[in-house]
Amino acid sequence: MATNEPTLNVLISSKEKEFTQERADIRSLMAPMPLLVADAAEDWDPESAPVRETYLRQAKSCALYVGLFGCVFSAPTIEEYRAAAGNPHRQILVYVKECASGRDAALTAFLHEVSDPESGRTLVTYTFWDEVRPQFVRHLWGAIQRMIAHCIELGNKPASLSGGAGALERRRNRYAAALAEMGFPIEADRALELATELSRFAPPD
Repeated sequence: MATNEPTLNVLISSKEKEFTQERADIRSLMAPMPLLVADAAEDWDPESAPVRETYLRQAKSCALYVGLFGCVFSAPTIEEYRAAAGNPHRQILVYVKECASGRDAALTAFLHEVSDPESGRTLVTYTFWDEVRPQFVRHLWGAIQRMIAHCIELGNKPASLSGGAGALERRRNRYAAALAEMGFPIEADRALELATELSRFAPPD
């Protein structure tokens, strides 16, 4: 690998007390994966900045967002989702735990919004985390593959069809900025290096 490889943060977003098992297990599953870092609030260092400022900053800078939703409405978790989804190139994984006792009405409305086909999001529902666990790494890898493909496409795209600073170049620059915000390399060769390293950990088809 080249030096100064990027660190790709995967934000684990949920109401912490409701998803203790899931959060711990996701961090464990990610531990051996190169370059990927589980970004969980319980690991954040104390700082003087307001808590809201911290979690919004993490949501806006993560490479990938993993949202866990259950029965209880959590305004910070919703805010994290919206901040992460504000970058259209960021991959979003959402897992929804079934609620035997009923789900908060505000959370139900939010999940309906997220599951709207026009949003492009795929929600995975489950009753017990063990049902999802064997598939999680594959979901994570699939999301990373899609983002790497974006990097490679960007790196191989000509600056402008007309040879000047036209619309295609402006689109490329916006695309590059969106990917750079998430810690992804924008050059094709760097993206390929990243893909090669991560592919060793991809689950078999």
